[in-house]
Amino acid sequence: MAGVGRKVPKTFDTIAKIIGAVLLIAPVKDRIKDWAYAGFAFTFVSAALAHISVGDPIALWLAPLVFLVLLTISYALFVKGVHRIKKSNNQ
Repeated sequence: MAGVGRKVPKTFDTIAKIIGAVLLIAPVKDRIKDWAYAGFAFTFVSAALAHISVGDPIALWLAPLVFLVLLTISYALFVKGVHRIKKSNNQ
């Protein structure tokens, strides 16, 4: 009975991550994609902090930070592409 309460948030979290992943690759409005990036950034930072706070080995808390760096690079390229498209549409 103790695990019943934990399944609902985990299922919600899983569904939210799937929706976020779809939004990152789907052609949606920029504002929606920004929120998907923010959600993943929050997840990676909180995962790293959780591992650090319980004293896990460096390999466990370094992994979310590596994914955060990859997410940041992806976001920078996305923003650069959006600005390039908007600039070419204005000319």
